[in-house]
Amino acid sequence: MNKIRYAIFLLMCLTALPVWGQLSQFVTSINVSGQGTNPECVLADQTRGYLYVSLHNTQAGAVDGAVAVYNLSTYAFVKIFSNGGILIDPMGMAVIGNYLYVTNSDLTSAQAGNIVRIEIATGTMVPGGASVVLTAGSNYYDLTTDGTYLWASSILITNPGNMYRFTNMVAWPAPTASNTALTAGSQGNGIILGASPDIYVADFSGGSHSGYVQAYNRTTGVAGTLWNFSGAGGAAMDGLAWSGAPGTSDLYATDWGTKVYMRKASDGVYSALITGFSHAADIDIDTTTQRLYVADMTANVVKVYTNSTAIQLLFFKGQVVEDHVSIIWETASELDNAGFYLWKARGSVPGVYTKVTGLIIPAQGGPSWGAKYDFQDFEIQKGKTYWYKLEDVSNQGTSTFHEPVRVDVK
Repeated sequence: MNKIRYAIFLLMCLTALPVWGQLSQFVTSINVSGQGTNPECVLADQTRGYLYVSLHNTQAGAVDGAVAVYNLSTYAFVKIFSNGGILIDPMGMAVIGNYLYVTNSDLTSAQAGNIVRIEIATGTMVPGGASVVLTAGSNYYDLTTDGTYLWASSILITNPGNMYRFTNMVAWPAPTASNTALTAGSQGNGIILGASPDIYVADFSGGSHSGYVQAYNRTTGVAGTLWNFSGAGGAAMDGLAWSGAPGTSDLYATDWGTKVYMRKASDGVYSALITGFSHAADIDIDTTTQRLYVADMTANVVKVYTNSTAIQLLFFKGQVVEDHVSIIWETASELDNAGFYLWKARGSVPGVYTKVTGLIIPAQGGPSWGAKYDFQDFEIQKGKTYWYKLEDVSNQGTSTFHEPVRVDVK
């Protein structure tokens, strides 16, 4: 008979109200090296439950690139879109209907970039964007869409770059296209829709434009609001993602370097939120689960982050007490927390973790106070080593796992 039981002791902790919405708590890394190298762009397809990752090179190391598809919940590899005659250096991506559109940049500068349309179900690829001819060595970079139209940013051999608007998508591979020059001296990289009629373009040129993210009218191309990340250290800006509603939520950005930046919507403050990347390229946010995806290009991984302040965990530890293991943890605050599960593994090196709590341990903390929890595990054996891992679950169902603790039963 399962003799596991737990007890909960409340501990009121007077703490400052945590900041809600900063996606800086590390969750996991998705290693893409089994499918290719140099992940450039990430795109969360919440409709299909897919995460698309554009890879500059296939696993074989050929010149052609690929787009790897992963499960958006489990991060398991699903399939790959790869064709050496069509995909060269895939970068920005956007989904319209049943199709994934990918900017195809030739980083060897041997020819002009174009846009590829991939039927998601079959992987069939069709080059396009032919109605706008780029100069050899010039490339489309990123893409965004409102579900009907497609916009692309570009870097040209001579400044400035352009912003392109594609309509009549049913006529692919020759949609109707219009373009407008970006502000003088700009190079177009990350592109993202804001509140209508704005569209934001990350300026990749650096120099006097270091940290620039420029708004344009998505129909006329007229420049509007300028946001500047340079004070927080931003330089040649790259990826852009909203944490919620376009234009009114926090804006996350990278600058082709080692950091992820954030412009806080409530007060307009810029900060370097996450550091330590080998080469942070594109980013995207699954606004349903509040997961941030960052392509760490030279590390060949996509790093995943979630809200950093939903649970402020003070400690999590375990100890042998007579005939059982007592696992205790304490929080300083619990914002939007439904409760906890505990997982256990065995061995000197942890094996497969299994859940040891049938029902969720209900949350007892709140936005400005914490709680102390005690879980007692009687299913142990002398001479064995056990590992325990804590999972907290938000009221929206988002899970976050914390570092495991080891307990040696003498």
